[in-house]
Amino acid sequence: MERYDLLVIGGGAAGLAAAREGALLGARVALVEQGFLGGTCLNRGDLPKLWLRRAALFLRAVQQAGDLGITVPEVALDWPAVLRQQHQLLQRLQAEKEAELRAAGITLVRGTATFQSPTAVKVGERLLSADRIVLAVGTVPGRLEIPGDDLILDIADLYDLHDFPSSLVLVGQGPYALETAHLFRGAGAHVTLVVPGAAPLPDEDRAFGEELLRLSRARGIRVLTHAVPIGAEALDHDRVLRVRLPAGEEPLGAHVLAAERPRQVPAEPLGLAVAGVEVRDGRIPVNGFLQTTVPHIYAAGAADGPAHGTGLALYEGRLAARNALRGNTEPVDYRYVCRVLFTDPPAAAVGLSEEAARAAFHEIEATALPVSYLGRALVDQAREGLVKVIAEARTGRLLGVWLIGESADEVITAFAAALRAGWTRDELLAVVPPYPTMSAGAWAYATAPALGHALACCG
Repeated sequence: MERYDLLVIGGGAAGLAAAREGALLGARVALVEQGFLGGTCLNRGDLPKLWLRRAALFLRAVQQAGDLGITVPEVALDWPAVLRQQHQLLQRLQAEKEAELRAAGITLVRGTATFQSPTAVKVGERLLSADRIVLAVGTVPGRLEIPGDDLILDIADLYDLHDFPSSLVLVGQGPYALETAHLFRGAGAHVTLVVPGAAPLPDEDRAFGEELLRLSRARGIRVLTHAVPIGAEALDHDRVLRVRLPAGEEPLGAHVLAAERPRQVPAEPLGLAVAGVEVRDGRIPVNGFLQTTVPHIYAAGAADGPAHGTGLALYEGRLAARNALRGNTEPVDYRYVCRVLFTDPPAAAVGLSEEAARAAFHEIEATALPVSYLGRALVDQAREGLVKVIAEARTGRLLGVWLIGESADEVITAFAAALRAGWTRDELLAVVPPYPTMSAGAWAYATAPALGHALACCG
């Protein structure tokens, strides 16, 4: 039997972070992974998504070059070339991840881990044991429980299609579905987004979600809310999804059907029951230190509940390893987790929504201003979006920042640091951002929102 101080099961973002943190703390670490390192993020999520987004943005930039007095021949998306270059990138990153693990002294064990006891797992013919274990096993897609489910791809499968879909019907409610709709629309597909609930982003700030819905429709995405899928069928080379709308049923035809499926941890192959780890509603419940119902076993990433992407998985992975090895000394704190959507334009947020802030504080100030007045937005012809700032009325302390517009995904980190430091709007004035940038405009709006478009000439 091979003995380790820390055993990490799963080599996605959370697992890699946990293994590296354990090694940094001086532990003897083994990482078990049955597939590709990097998990969904590296192989079927964030990086493939951003690769397609980069291609779509280049395509649009060339198509709009005439606005800057530049004449270019007609261009088109070469989907096989996009996929080929994307796969080359992923292969290179796989090799780099393996090299990083070797350099850190982490033992990589390839195969499927199955618990033999609460402290030991079997991987092939190898038996591994550890006093501390971190589960970073991710989740697997489930069924939609409607007729024709087998005709509907999982949303992640879209990035493996051999042929680019000329039309796409996508079922989902949340950031991932909305991002994917924007990405494929930007690359030239006709996209219909089927939202079972009242809004694509029901858990975010209402004004923020409404603006993204407006921009989605302006981009040519057909968004159907209160739309419940009831069946799918094949029609020649196309597919048809039948949905129930408030006004009645409607068939939606497309080249490809895809859905953000319900997801759950792969409990059976792991043998979590043997380890004594509870699984509830397809997830592994944890306490405030990411500890499962078995005291020496921790969980991080998608396995312990819905997450806001890779950044949160990395945070949880590091924290789970630290708490496992040092004792429960660092509780999780999700107040300063940045949420980013790679829509067109990108969107980002940190902190409380206006609705949550009003429920938690006696008086707040909430101001939303369009980016169209900002100098950089004018020059870049990127005038769509908003800057929304929520602050405590009495002190001016920042409570939440919501951005839609070019560079929102980069700018939001500075606001997260300001929230973490407990800064007020007045304290933001001590920081002078570079001009002319989108960050300068967003910062100016946050410090003096009452000025509104008076900031335009230098915002």
